[in-house]
Amino acid sequence: MIKEKIFLLLTLLLISVGWGCIDGVEVELWDECYNIIETTTLNLFESNLSGEIPEDIGELVNLISLILPFNQLTGGIPQSISNLEILEILDIRSNQLSGDIPDFIGDMINLHHIFLQDNSLEGIPQNIGNLENLIELDLHNNNLTGNIPYSIGELGHISLLYLNNNNITGEIPESIGNLINLEILSLFNNQLTGEIPSSICNLEEIEYIVLDNNQLCPPYPECLNENEIGFQDTLECIECVLGDINDDSTLDVSDIVSMINLILDEWDNDGCDDLNSDGNLDILDVIALVNILFSSP
Repeated sequence: MIKEKIFLLLTLLLISVGWGCIDGVEVELWDECYNIIETTTLNLFESNLSGEIPEDIGELVNLISLILPFNQLTGGIPQSISNLEILEILDIRSNQLSGDIPDFIGDMINLHHIFLQDNSLEGIPQNIGNLENLIELDLHNNNLTGNIPYSIGELGHISLLYLNNNNITGEIPESIGNLINLEILSLFNNQLTGEIPSSICNLEEIEYIVLDNNQLCPPYPECLNENEIGFQDTLECIECVLGDINDDSTLDVSDIVSMINLILDEWDNDGCDDLNSDGNLDILDVIALVNILFSSP
C-alpha cells in the first residue's frame, strides 16, 4: 500500500514537472532529446522544422554530420556550430536562412562537404582556404556578394565548386589554377569581371566548367571552348593593343614617352599598359615596350 502511494506520488510529480532532457547528458532540439556524447549524426531532412537553428546545437560536440535540408529554417547560421570541431558534413540547403556565411566555417578544417544553396546567405568568408580537407562546396542560389577570395586556391582537395546564381563581383582569382583536383567549376549567373586567368588551364581533372552570364572580358584562354565561356556582357571591357598608351593604334616612340609620363604621375595601369602582367606600371614595362618596338619589322 505504501509502495503504491509512493509510486503514485512520483508519477504525479513527473507529470507536473515534465520529463524533459537530462541536464548535462542530453540537449533538446526541436522538442527531441539528443545524447551529447553519443549523437554523431543529426539527420532531419524534410522534417517540417521552422524557426532559427538553436544555439544549443553546438553542444553536440561529437557530431560528424549535420543534415537539415528542405525545411523552413530562418535566421542566420549560429555561432555555436563552430564548437563542432570534428564536423565533416554541413548540409542546410533549401531553407530560408539569411545573413553572412560566418567566418568560422573557414576554420573548421574537418569539413569535407558544405551544402548551403537555396537560402538568402550573403558573403563568402575570406578564410575559406583554411578548409584544407574540403571536397565539395555548394553555395549556389544565395545572395552572395563580394569577391571570390584568393584563399580559395588553398582548397587542394576540392573536386566540386558551385558558386553560380549569386551576385559575386570582381575577378576570378589566379589561384583558381591551384585546384588541381577540381572536376566541376560552376560560376555562371554572377557579375564577375576582368579576364579569365590563364591558370584555369592548369585544371587537368576538370570535367565540367560553366562561366556563362558574367562580364568576363576577352581574350579568353585557349583551353576553354565556347560552351564553357558562354554569353558574356563585354560592354565594359577595355579593348586595346598592349603598349598603345596614346590610343593611336600604332606602337612607336610616342608610346614610350606617354608611358614614362604615366609612371611619373603614378597613374594606375588599365591593363593595356602593363606589358609584363605583374600588376604594376613601372620601368619594367618601359623596357618591355622598347623591346617590342625594336623587334617589330
